[in-house]
Amino acid sequence: MSAVKVSFIVLAAIFGFAILRGFEQDETQRADAAAAIQSGDWAKYAKARLPGDSGSAELSDGHLTLKYHEPALTIGTFVTGFNLEVARLVPEIFAGAKDVDLVTIVDRGDFVDLRGHSSIGDAIRIEFARQNASQVNWSNVLYDNIPKIADDYWRHPGLDK
Repeated sequence: MSAVKVSFIVLAAIFGFAILRGFEQDETQRADAAAAIQSGDWAKYAKARLPGDSGSAELSDGHLTLKYHEPALTIGTFVTGFNLEVARLVPEIFAGAKDVDLVTIVDRGDFVDLRGHSSIGDAIRIEFARQNASQVNWSNVLYDNIPKIADDYWRHPGLDK
C-alpha cells in the first residue's frame, strides 16, 4: 500500500473519530442541559449549552436571560451563529421549563472604536415569549427569519457596517 493511501486512511480515521467524539459530547451536553432545566439550575444549563466559557443565565419572575460571548471571524458568521443558537436553545428551554415564560438571549461581541480601543459589549439581543415560540416549527425554520419572528430583536449598529 502506498504512503499516500496510508496517510489518507489515517486522516479519515482521525476525522471519523473526531466526528463521533463530537456527537458523544453533544449528547452529554444535552443530557446535562436537560437535568439542569429539570432542577432549575440555570448556571449549570449555561455551562452545558452556551458557547464559549463566559455564559451566564438568570431567571427572574418567569423571564430567563442568557448571555454569552463567542468571538467570530466575520459579522456574517457572528449573526448566523447567533441565529443557530437561538433555534437550538429556545425550543429546548420552553419544552423543559414550565416556569419560563420569556427567554432573552444576548450575544456579546468584540468591538474596536475609532481610536482603536477594544471592548466587549452586547452585540445582538433577541426575545421570545412562550406563546410565540410555540407557533414556530423550530426544526424547519429558516435561520435568517428568526429575527423577523422574534418578539423583540436588537443588533448593535456596528454590525450593519
